[in-house]
Amino acid sequence: MVADAKTPTEVISRLSTFPKVILENFNEPFNFSKKCNVGLLKSNSDIILFLNDDMLACSKNWIKYIQEVFTNQSVGGVGGLLLTPTGLVQCAGHMNSPFPHIYGSGEDPNESALRDQLMSTRETNGLSGACFAVRRGDYIEVGGMCEDLPNSYNDVDLGFKLKELGKILIYDPRIQFVHYESVSRDPTVDETETALIKRRWGRYFEYEKTFRTV
Repeated sequence: MVADAKTPTEVISRLSTFPKVILENFNEPFNFSKKCNVGLLKSNSDIILFLNDDMLACSKNWIKYIQEVFTNQSVGGVGGLLLTPTGLVQCAGHMNSPFPHIYGSGEDPNESALRDQLMSTRETNGLSGACFAVRRGDYIEVGGMCEDLPNSYNDVDLGFKLKELGKILIYDPRIQFVHYESVSRDPTVDETETALIKRRWGRYFEYEKTFRTV
């Protein structure tokens, strides 16, 4: 775990009792991308999961499901269904058109009109950085998270880089978390980050690929 000044001391104390947990202090100004890159360097697993500290697991076998999806060698990234504390969709993958945005945000996951998409394992245009699993080798090959995107669109950028390797991104609703995003994150999007992501990947934004379920 990469802990910064805002990480509660009781959380650090509790995690330090787990023999497999490595704690790394991050004392620089907030940069989500850099924290992920630091965490990668301290890890030793072939599959890396970037997981926010404001998440509550809802599915019992979510680790097994991530490993299962990665048995397909064409898969570059795996994410799941993130819910708000009230039970609505916070993120069910990303869409590209007319600009990268969260799919299903604010929707009821039990709504019949959306249920087939929300509750089916499928290829997606992008995944939330709050729950983004990736192969270690692929992550290193694409240069990791872009540290010029400290707050926003770092997950969008990572997804596009993986796809340019010829990999696909998979959304699997069996991997399910409640995401208390508003508690820990400033929702303000910096204009420089918006400009960077447009400049780098704008050629894809009007193109919305239709994905099959898997």
